[in-house]
Amino acid sequence: MTVKIEVEPFEPDQAAAEDLTALYELSMAAVRLDRPDLVVPGYDDWVAGLRQPAAGFGPRGSWVARCDGELVAKAVVYFLPGENEHLALTEITVAPQRRRAGVGTAVLRALLPELEARGRKVVEGWELSKGGVGEQWALAVGLRISKSTISQTLAVRDTDPTLWDVPAPEGFRVAEWAGSAPDELVTSYAHALFAMHDAPAGDSEYRIGEWTAERIRDAEARHREQNVVQRVVVAVSEATGEVAALTQLDLYTAYPEWAVQQDTAVIPAYRGKGLGRWVKAHMLRALLAERPSTEKIYTNVNADNEHMIRVNEQIGFTTSRSTVGVSAEIAELRRLLG
Repeated sequence: MTVKIEVEPFEPDQAAAEDLTALYELSMAAVRLDRPDLVVPGYDDWVAGLRQPAAGFGPRGSWVARCDGELVAKAVVYFLPGENEHLALTEITVAPQRRRAGVGTAVLRALLPELEARGRKVVEGWELSKGGVGEQWALAVGLRISKSTISQTLAVRDTDPTLWDVPAPEGFRVAEWAGSAPDELVTSYAHALFAMHDAPAGDSEYRIGEWTAERIRDAEARHREQNVVQRVVVAVSEATGEVAALTQLDLYTAYPEWAVQQDTAVIPAYRGKGLGRWVKAHMLRALLAERPSTEKIYTNVNADNEHMIRVNEQIGFTTSRSTVGVSAEIAELRRLLG
């Protein structure tokens, strides 16, 4: 029997209390099943997080799906900006008791015309557990695996802090900030960020843009608008005054007990000196001195990036799960799903 699914936009800031409660219960049931590595937030923290979009991914749209009035699925789509404006980064979560009944497929089918109407050509999903039900479903409906990644977690209380006692490589000094790069470093910092373009990325359609000082300032403004604090630590060459390496970490007010490790990059001319490990270790020491309540730090790394995986392990990260990214052209999915 075909299940009738009704998909409708969902505004977290305007949602009724009963819908938020139902969505929380659905989300936490899925987290416990699919993401045992994550800390399960309480209701109030979860609602705050729901209303605080991830920084750096552009505008966000949310939808819910109902069957006979019961909330059975949710979908979140980020409409990526700039050179990725053809992409719709999509996550569909189905209530565990409603899986394998066509709910996820019905939600995707309903979303595709909306994504296309917003000028998107490709839909991608990231961080699906390798071999899990999400990957199996994605392949069944016509998406393909576009990259292999791993999730890594640093449990602060279980980690030996001496791992972060990394000496400064000769000829470099550290600089750090939260929220806004110093004027004298912003251009060099932008140049160093572009070093990410040669990091392994599989066959994902996501593209690393060319960073400029202006683009850095725009990104910083978006973080402030979303109430996300980005901490940055860089290694500066004493000889040239330029940024040779960097690492970024995002802090969300909704989740005061954890943090998200973002990009780490080293300019090719300075690689092989241990700068990546040094700036990441300094970041951890500075973060925990300022915010000792931090319990876990999460990050994702392409499975082919053996160097960064090893660096993370050297400072205490452990692999919590293997994941994949999936991708498909929207026009092809519409043809397949009817």
